[in-house]
Amino acid sequence: MAILVCDRCGKKTAKLDTCNYCRKECCVSCVKSSKRVGKGSKAYICKDCWTKMDRRKKFKSA
Repeated sequence: MAILVCDRCGKKTAKLDTCNYCRKECCVSCVKSSKRVGKGSKAYICKDCWTKMDRRKKFKSA
């Protein structure tokens, strides 16, 4: 498994999740929230997008 770098904080980690709203690769500490959407997929929102109300409303209604 390769070591990857978080786009938000620069931390090196093995697992990154993609924010569904800004498309940044974020580490676990930069992901504000995640929720199950549909049967097999998850939606992630990073801490930067959480502060933008229009993106947060989209996440909450998903």
